[in-house]
Amino acid sequence: MTTLLTLLLGLLGCNNDQRLTLLIPPEDVEIFAAYTEGLSLEQITLKEEEDPAGAVSRGRGFKVAVVRDLDCVECYELSGEGREYVVRAGDILGAQYGVSELLERFGFRFFHPQHTLSPEALSEVDPSELGDRKAPAIARRGVHMHTLHPTEGYFDFWEPGAENLTRAKNVIDWVVKNRGNHIQWVALDDIISSPSDRAAWAEHTAAIQTYARLRGVTTGLGIQLFGSGNLQQAFDLLDDVGSEAEQAAALAERMALVTDGVDFDLFNLSFGEFFGESPEQFIASGNLAWEAAAAAEPGVEMTTVIHVGDDLQLKYDGREMIYYFLADYLDEEVVPWVHTVMYYNLFEDPGGAYHHEDFDQHRAFLLDKIEAGEPVGYFPESAYWIAFDNSVPTYLPLYVRSRFTDLDEVRARTGDVSGIRNHVLFSSGWEWGYWQQDRAFLSMSFEVPGDWCDLMRWDWATHGEDGAAVAAAICETADVQHRFLLEERLAAYFASRDNIMELGYGLGILSQPRPVLYDELEDYDAQQLAAFKEEVVGGMYDLSEALGEVRSGVADLESSSDDPWIREVLDGLVINQNRAAYASAVYGAVVTSLEGNNPMNDLERAEALLENSRQVVADRYDGFHDPDPARLVEPRENATIYSYGYLIRADELCYWERELLQARNVALGESNEVPGCSL
Repeated sequence: MTTLLTLLLGLLGCNNDQRLTLLIPPEDVEIFAAYTEGLSLEQITLKEEEDPAGAVSRGRGFKVAVVRDLDCVECYELSGEGREYVVRAGDILGAQYGVSELLERFGFRFFHPQHTLSPEALSEVDPSELGDRKAPAIARRGVHMHTLHPTEGYFDFWEPGAENLTRAKNVIDWVVKNRGNHIQWVALDDIISSPSDRAAWAEHTAAIQTYARLRGVTTGLGIQLFGSGNLQQAFDLLDDVGSEAEQAAALAERMALVTDGVDFDLFNLSFGEFFGESPEQFIASGNLAWEAAAAAEPGVEMTTVIHVGDDLQLKYDGREMIYYFLADYLDEEVVPWVHTVMYYNLFEDPGGAYHHEDFDQHRAFLLDKIEAGEPVGYFPESAYWIAFDNSVPTYLPLYVRSRFTDLDEVRARTGDVSGIRNHVLFSSGWEWGYWQQDRAFLSMSFEVPGDWCDLMRWDWATHGEDGAAVAAAICETADVQHRFLLEERLAAYFASRDNIMELGYGLGILSQPRPVLYDELEDYDAQQLAAFKEEVVGGMYDLSEALGEVRSGVADLESSSDDPWIREVLDGLVINQNRAAYASAVYGAVVTSLEGNNPMNDLERAEALLENSRQVVADRYDGFHDPDPARLVEPRENATIYSYGYLIRADELCYWERELLQARNVALGESNEVPGCSL
């Protein structure tokens, strides 16, 4: 009996030692109650204390006292050792950031908005790693959820509902814990035609904004200016461009829809894609939009999107420029945000995306604004979605590498990155490891590391030796992707395309890099065909081999690990290798046939890769982090132009099937009906 009692007391003592108590001043209790709500450590408690630092030595277990007594913005300092720590901060965001870093040092990781990695036991912290004051490198750091796409952000932030509101709050909590201070999304046009939809939307949005303000986070809304450039179901301010008086009336009416009963801190004004108004109309209407916004919501900020599109060149005010740079002529209160697309950055080859051979104009504009001390923002992407990355599907840590390249180059050329001022990521979904891009982006915006792989090593340190191997594989994958997809310009073949994109090629409309289509190879002469075989068929084969080498470094984990975070990366590595090998096989079949040889070996290899990939996709679906994964992969009506969840094509492997049927039609002369894989 004595032995049993001793054992039970010992176990109770261990559990008490693992208890985590946050000591919070009265004015911050509500905020930290929200902060701790999503944490899943079994024995975490919140305790109100008038003097938190004075109470840190009382009681058992780990204790963290939060004190706001610093004179700085969003900053914090950490001190302590063993099981007693103090977070000193300048404001409520700094306090939350400081607690977040301590929790990460205890073993937490705030990976996915709906799924936190919680440790089984808290780790003690090396006190030598504490003490330095930390403050944000860039003033505004946030995520823009592109809710024109049926992503998680669309369902949670645009569609009203109690569960969606809970998930939207989780996203805001995740932004804070990853050192962000801003969240925004895009307005759709269903609130224009339906008063009942608008009323439900306003109630849902106001609840999101109330929570965001509690946590210290600002909210923004993307709105489009011209209906003429509205290719999706975006909320636009001007369906038609009439007289100045007619525009002013229309703008006031539309602005009321996104200001009455809601309270956005920022409107992000965009101008559509591929089509544009005259320079004079652009500037006049843009300024009227700013005036309407300022009148409807005094104190609101307005930013604009300087999109890409090298085919939209014009001359204005003696300058040759892309259409979107006309935003520089708007009222000085309107802040331009420089956009880049996909995993391309401002400093390297964009591979022909949107007809660009380089992003020199965008880079020079950003750097010139920084050097002049004028407000500016950077607005890159972490996923493009449509037929390019997570919908194919592929796993692309190259995004993190490129986003670091942007910051590192700006730091090298201007001394630091603070001149960017607004660093907001254009996000299109989180499954298949794409949460990794957004988390890393927020972290880098707060504190730019010396090497982006430092972030990967930090994130995976919770997994010991296995984590070190995973981090190395992620970094190696990004390097391989950089070589083949950027330097060797094979991105078009690692990605895919749908029927609408192929239709656009004939009209000169181009977004992601354009591949050579299978039937176009029929017009190649022998020399051209040989060059294509070497550069594309051989290049994609070499890419698959290089990705296979990366996989070999984690081969033991593929057969042994059941950790959900590791499995996600491993599935990504497998699908990457399969995707590169598949592209080589289907294109190889067409080339082989056009050379007068039998393409069946290549086609059978493609079939085998397709079947293997179906299992990978099924495994990944079972490992989705979203609590309602079906909404991401099934047909469903919504306010976007896409009547399905954003990963439906990935779940079906529609692009892969489409490519195989197209290849068979050319290589074997078959007449297979080819799915469009678009709307």
